[in-house]
Amino acid sequence: MRSIVRVVGLSLAVASIAGADEASLNSLATEGPFKGGLDPAIAEVSTGGYWTSGTQSGTYRVVVVRYGDDHTYTATYAQWIAIDSKTAEEAEVATVLVKKLSDSPMTVVRDVSFVRIEPTGSAVAEVVLRNRYSGETRKSWLTLRGPGSFEVGDSPGLVD
Repeated sequence: MRSIVRVVGLSLAVASIAGADEASLNSLATEGPFKGGLDPAIAEVSTGGYWTSGTQSGTYRVVVVRYGDDHTYTATYAQWIAIDSKTAEEAEVATVLVKKLSDSPMTVVRDVSFVRIEPTGSAVAEVVLRNRYSGETRKSWLTLRGPGSFEVGDSPGLVD
């Protein structure tokens, strides 16, 4: 009986959304904590790990932005996002351009994902780069530590 109720409820929800006008759909999109307004140039975002520095602590985030008219380039940024322990609100502590993974005329970032979180508080993100002409891919690893501190390498073994 529960399955039938779920199917009927889901069918009614889909039907009501299908019959909704654009204003109603827009109001649905603005409910909840996400209000939209993301920069359309953002191509990839990956969040992972946990850092502590003095009285602040939070999570790491890697953001890849695409730009350019004639040829598309990518810029990769490392971010440190603090999480207030009392209010659970998040705030950007630091954002740093990762030059070794940015602005290459030959390669663009295709994918970013956190692959290892260390007990020391550092985190390793795997970055897949694609050669724009040959299509070949290669990997680099971005190791993030305290706010503003990172390394880029060709192997994931950079972490202490």
